[in-house]
Amino acid sequence: LSNELPFGFKNINCKKVVTIHDVIFKRYPDWYKKVDRKIYDRKTKQACDVADKIIAISNQTKKDLIEFYQVDESKIEVVYQACNPIFYDNENVPFRNENISKYKLDKPFMLYVGSLTGRKNVFEIIYAFEKIMSKTDHDLILIGNGKQKDAIENYIFDNDLDQRIRLYNNFPTSDLPPLYQLATLTLYPSTFEGFGIPIIESLWSKTPVITNSGSCFKETA
Repeated sequence: LSNELPFGFKNINCKKVVTIHDVIFKRYPDWYKKVDRKIYDRKTKQACDVADKIIAISNQTKKDLIEFYQVDESKIEVVYQACNPIFYDNENVPFRNENISKYKLDKPFMLYVGSLTGRKNVFEIIYAFEKIMSKTDHDLILIGNGKQKDAIENYIFDNDLDQRIRLYNNFPTSDLPPLYQLATLTLYPSTFEGFGIPIIESLWSKTPVITNSGSCFKETA
């Protein structure tokens, strides 16, 4: 089970295993509503207490569980995540060409894939791109959805950046591999994650990633 075990499960006579992805709500409480923090905290603590074995998706999450919930280290196993197998195929040139035409990818580009929330620092990507825009022939493609979607769209149009920056919402997963493969590089400057799957999606696509040095990012890469 993921991130929680049912209450009342403690007295059931079987081995109990839970996977914990992250406890970001403990490290960055201001990013969450107070009621949500309380619910997540209660569920995570109960799961850690009851589970016979905890699977953490990174050593970063393992360290956080030890720090915030005093979990016995021997109780935790780190099992890394994989990504969708569709990212493993780099040889489908016809499909890649089809997407070049479909999305009019006639210029080199940098790519961001992920949610559009403050933690992901998408605005920082845009601000950085504005500074180098006149010095590069690359465009910027953003793929994702989230709370900042409207604000990001407004900023792009209000500052006449829509000829160089494209934002796609509800992008089909099946079309993502060619985008990763065609990008010159992927940008993933998130502040903190439990793992960071876009990093390995990009690396499977043989595309380098610019990411932060903190959290789990070096470990994931």
